[in-house]
Amino acid sequence: MKHYIDDEQVYVSPPWMPLFLSLMLVLLTLFIFFTTFAEKDKTKIETFKKLFRQNLLMPGKDRKGALSIFDLGGPVEPVRTIVNRMKSEGINKKLMDDFLTLNQIMDLRVMDGTRGVAVILPEVAAFEEGKTGLTRESRRYLDSIAFLVSELPYLVEIRGYAASRVPPGFTDALEFSARRAVNVYRYFLEKDIPPVKLKVSGCGDAFQGSGVPQDKVEIIFKEADL
Repeated sequence: MKHYIDDEQVYVSPPWMPLFLSLMLVLLTLFIFFTTFAEKDKTKIETFKKLFRQNLLMPGKDRKGALSIFDLGGPVEPVRTIVNRMKSEGINKKLMDDFLTLNQIMDLRVMDGTRGVAVILPEVAAFEEGKTGLTRESRRYLDSIAFLVSELPYLVEIRGYAASRVPPGFTDALEFSARRAVNVYRYFLEKDIPPVKLKVSGCGDAFQGSGVPQDKVEIIFKEADL
């Protein structure tokens, strides 16, 4: 781009040049990966994943969170900032709690364990007592969670639990818990979540006598293996 100062031509780089250079850096990183790590070496692939993430994502405001190189043109919404942090740092209980709070969801608990980060849908918040259909309020909760499922590169396991005493019409707690879990699964499918990202199971009264609350559905985010 030409500029004139005192009748002298001065060339100034165009405003799109930083973005172009960032994209070229990403492509160069991919090229190095395909040429260097062609063999299935899990350690090398994990190293590449970290380096690629560092190059693709840049620090956000006050170095909190991360902005995609495609988001540098303007401000980032708080929810999007949380999602970007989940992508760059990995999902954890604190980030999930922050996400639910930003979406004004106060009735759900979050647990962090060896299986992954689980969002707990208790019966009182998701189902009518003794029934398997989702309430209107639970659909609002699931809309926010479905957004996360679609955005994050995680597998999601949906587990239903129920007390040993079940309403008439159901054989046992296993059937009752599975029916509730399947209804959550079907709702995610209605939100265009790919079935390959979802797993569903009924666990019945697996925690009977342990003091752990039954009558719930757990939505567990688990990192996918390469």
